[in-house]
Amino acid sequence: MISQKVIGICFLSGLLMWSCNPTKPWYAKPYKDWQAQIKEPAGKLKESVFLIGDAGEAQRDPLEPVLALLQRQIRQAGKKSTLIFLGDNIYPLGLPKKKDPERQEAELRLKTQLDILAGYAGRIVVIPGNHDWKQGKKGGLKAVRRQEHYVEKYLERGNVFLPDKGCPGPVEIKLSKEVVLIVLDTQWWLHRHRKPKGDACDADHEIAMLNQLKDALDRHKHKRILVAAHHPLFSNGHHGGNFQVADHLFPLRALNKDLFIPLPLIGSIYPLYRKLLGNIQDIPHPRYQALKKSLLALFESYPGLVYAAGHEHNLQYFKYEKQHYLVSGSGCKSTYVAKGNRSGFTSTNKGFMKVDYFKNGEVWLETWAPAVGDTTGQLIFKIRLEAATPQRPRPENIAWSDLDYADSTVTVVPGDIYEAGEFKRLLLGNQYREAWLTPVEVPMLDLKREKGGLTPIKKGGGQQTRSLRLKGGDGKQ
Repeated sequence: MISQKVIGICFLSGLLMWSCNPTKPWYAKPYKDWQAQIKEPAGKLKESVFLIGDAGEAQRDPLEPVLALLQRQIRQAGKKSTLIFLGDNIYPLGLPKKKDPERQEAELRLKTQLDILAGYAGRIVVIPGNHDWKQGKKGGLKAVRRQEHYVEKYLERGNVFLPDKGCPGPVEIKLSKEVVLIVLDTQWWLHRHRKPKGDACDADHEIAMLNQLKDALDRHKHKRILVAAHHPLFSNGHHGGNFQVADHLFPLRALNKDLFIPLPLIGSIYPLYRKLLGNIQDIPHPRYQALKKSLLALFESYPGLVYAAGHEHNLQYFKYEKQHYLVSGSGCKSTYVAKGNRSGFTSTNKGFMKVDYFKNGEVWLETWAPAVGDTTGQLIFKIRLEAATPQRPRPENIAWSDLDYADSTVTVVPGDIYEAGEFKRLLLGNQYREAWLTPVEVPMLDLKREKGGLTPIKKGGGQQTRSLRLKGGDGKQ
């Protein structure tokens, strides 16, 4: 048996390590002298994007210092700025029904964040997180739709809760001529219970969502792209399987922060489970891994892309390949974050991030935290993400044909891929090969004249189908 003396030593050691949990930001070697690397951008500031996540339990009176600092900065930024709430806007289970006894408190937590937008002239985007989906439980879809209705009615600023109706996205928002924001609801991917499918969303399954995201990325490949979602793809926090020694000694603190009951050896089971297997909200989980690998595979073709997320209650920066990955989830909470592991910067400070886009193509990242006795806050990290880009030549005018194809037809073979010789037919059979190989005459679709002129606006389809959405001259699709 473990003696009381050993338990006592473990308790005191763990308590000491917990109390000494560092709050000082950590910087990787290339960024240790980040302050000396700051140079004023040569171009004019075109757009600022503020990123704050997991503020769903913020203090209201007095106002959470992070929100007070954020309010001050967004008002100064004005019209040429965007504020993105990165999810987990209401702890612990999103917005309950109106008659639920927890409804009033949930509304108050949401209002605490929304009220800082009074007088703000910039763009607003509110993204749901797993807690807004009732922490992934049954009824999550209804909870996120209730929150969408409440937010948009309360703010009266139009369609700001995105994506709509619990759909996965992607939703494209033009921030400027050279900057586009793409919004995803990653909890849709992870949610195990009822979620919108079929005609309710443009993308009704994972492959369709990825196809539409790729299409959006392709169309904006010559622009600066910012993708915003709730779940990070890299993390040195708990959701990435990183825990401090005190978490192994006092695992019950995961249930209650005041439960300092030492459980040496046994206490390591929970942290190791989170690191090796994880629950569905952890990066090691197979479902989360599928999301991560799918998005990374798409993003690798778009240098300079920035992916911003919350979920972890800390601040982190990663550069992987030629893309940038931000974690800004310490809007009102702070939890442990490890050093290293590909990260360039980590901090347990409560705070938020800001991405600045300049006319010459430069992109800068700033990370802010409240400072005691200083209302201007503290800049704890600033780096240039992307250098200036050369001026691209304007595209040449497209020459349109005046030919009228209204009565034209063309003869096509529906499926010439099914043509087969005798040996292949012997192995696989005739099936419907003759039908697929029979030439048919079909009318030509004249995009210039049909329905007042058709404009392709979105590709779709999944593993076996392909589709193209068109918009007519009358605005109908």
